[in-house]
Amino acid sequence: MAGIGIISNPHSKLNRQNPKRSDYLSYIAGKEGHVAITKSMAELSDVAKTFKEQDISILAINGGDGTISQTLSIFYQVYQDKTLPKIALLRGGTMNVLANNLNIKGTPEQILYRLIEKHSTGAPITVVTQASLKIDNKIGFLFASGTPVNFLQRFYQHDKSSLMAVWLILKVVLFRFCRKEFYKKIVTTTSCQITVDEETSVEHNTISIFISTLAHMPLGPKLFPDMEPQLNTKQNKAQLVSYTIDPLKASVRVPWDAFLLAAKDTNIKTRLLGQKFTLTTESKMPYTLDGELYSQEDQVLNISLGPAFEFLILS
Repeated sequence: MAGIGIISNPHSKLNRQNPKRSDYLSYIAGKEGHVAITKSMAELSDVAKTFKEQDISILAINGGDGTISQTLSIFYQVYQDKTLPKIALLRGGTMNVLANNLNIKGTPEQILYRLIEKHSTGAPITVVTQASLKIDNKIGFLFASGTPVNFLQRFYQHDKSSLMAVWLILKVVLFRFCRKEFYKKIVTTTSCQITVDEETSVEHNTISIFISTLAHMPLGPKLFPDMEPQLNTKQNKAQLVSYTIDPLKASVRVPWDAFLLAAKDTNIKTRLLGQKFTLTTESKMPYTLDGELYSQEDQVLNISLGPAFEFLILS
């Protein structure tokens, strides 16, 4: 039985708080797995080539959503026509959006222990297939542009925690009324033409565009109800949501909509389903994919349905 390859990102917040975590994971893995600490994309690529040669059966990832995205992107490029190993998420990040959507619970140590125990005994493990998004050579599950990018740029200047995210949301809402210059730096509007599957075309002013193959946003709102597994069983679509509202009116209505009416159609958001999305803007638009920030090379951005991955559910 092929072994388990474990990627550990020492730069993730939880791993920085516990620098000995990789040692603990190596101890738990024993002879069943090998922990590789990857400090750069070059090291990650080298590890992917090694794990491919070793023909690992399971790839475990200890890091946040950005680490998962970058790891899957590299492994997808390295493996090419070879079948990728099944993926185990160890919940080593701050938000753990993908793991939460897959209902994976526990600490990295607890999850790896359950994985090693089941792998060594040959016990069955539940496998869930999850589709992804693809932008150029990047693989991810949740894309966003506009206001979410401005929010993340500010968020990353502080302690990256769920409480800080909630506080920053409240701060943006409150500053709409007392410090509009701060508010307007976060909540901005962009004129965008959205084309879906080269057929449906919509042009409007938007404060934010999201595209996802997951049902739930960070912090839990189910903004993409059609991405629930029972509704998207074939994993052949992604869902786009665009908020179309005046920026000054967005301070109260968007949080209310996102947290209390997320799964419902409202007059301030547009929903579209498809496999290929083309966003055309008046100027280059930065975007985020699974929490990582990227610069758009030109005014046209293509986002398509990416490969499907098999994830192990070890709760």
